[in-house]
Parts: sequence; structure tokens; C-alpha cells
Amino acid sequence: MESKLPNGFSDKEKLLSGDFAQFNKISEEKFNQVPYCELISSKFIEYDEKLNRKMGEVYGKDGNKIDAPFEEGTFTKMEEKMVVEVTLKVLQEQQVRVEEIDKKSW
Repeated sequence: MESKLPNGFSDKEKLLSGDFAQFNKISEEKFNQVPYCELISSKFIEYDEKLNRKMGEVYGKDGNKIDAPFEEGTFTKMEEKMVVEVTLKVLQEQQVRVEEIDKKSW
């Protein structure tokens, strides 16, 4: 059986009467603890790379070339790189059901 709805509803909508058992339901929700983290370790690796290094050419503040060992050099551009390693422990408190063991079965 159907009847009209009050003003404000579309003419296409109808109020249906029938078996209200369809509205019965059971809801269940588990309330677990929120996970949290502990920092176990961290490691930082840094690397500085000279991009335009000129080997064997060393210049002073005045711009004049200085006698220096062959492994020395100058540069004006540098790129810095870094790797960060982090070890985390993710924890969550949970309840665990422990069944009783039948001692006769031992």
C-alpha cells in the first residue's frame, strides 16, 4: 500500500507501508587501540660532490695562482646529497583471547 508524502517531496516519491521487519539490523564495531610508533634508530649519510673541480689549480683571494700539491684543486659549485634511514616499530595494544587447555590431552 502506498500514500502521498507531505509537501516538499517529489511527486514521484511515495510512502510505502509494508513489513517493517526490513528495518531491523544488528551493528557491531570493534574499538581497537590506535597504533603508535617508537623510533628504534636513525642514520644520516651525507655526501658533498664538487661539480666543477679543477685539479691542480689553486687560486688565492687575490686571484693569483698558488703552488699547491697536485691533488688540490678549486671549485665553485657543490651538490649536497643526503640519505636518511629510519627504523620504526609500529605497535598496537590488542586483547587476545586465550583458550583453556584441557590438561587430560597432555
